[in-house]
Amino acid sequence: MPDYIKIENCIRRIMEISDELEAIGKIFENSHTFVNGATLETLSNSINELKIPGFCAFHLAQEGISLLNLTGVIIATNRASEKYNDEMKLLGVLEPLFLKTIGDMEIYKNLKTEEIFEGIIKRDKKSPNR
Repeated sequence: MPDYIKIENCIRRIMEISDELEAIGKIFENSHTFVNGATLETLSNSINELKIPGFCAFHLAQEGISLLNLTGVIIATNRASEKYNDEMKLLGVLEPLFLKTIGDMEIYKNLKTEEIFEGIIKRDKKSPNR
């Protein structure tokens, strides 16, 4: 395996991303950015409060997916890949979580308040429960 890519470093960073996303997720647990029943001021305040954490979550999850792919390729091409069975199982668990985060946070992929607002409107139209 090339010296410039260390599996342990990739796995460590993936775990850091997972921890960071968990912390950011707590911010969103009690937030409600729904158009229905919200005043423009309430919605604007909510967007301003969540756009930085949402932006971070979206891009961290993308980084996580990239590192998962890189790590999977490195392990698969490594002669000692059996050594990393436990890590591969863990990475398999994290991939769907990172992908879900990307989907959930897509409206925050940039910091433009107008585009976030439009994304919330589109999301709420698709989800009649909100």
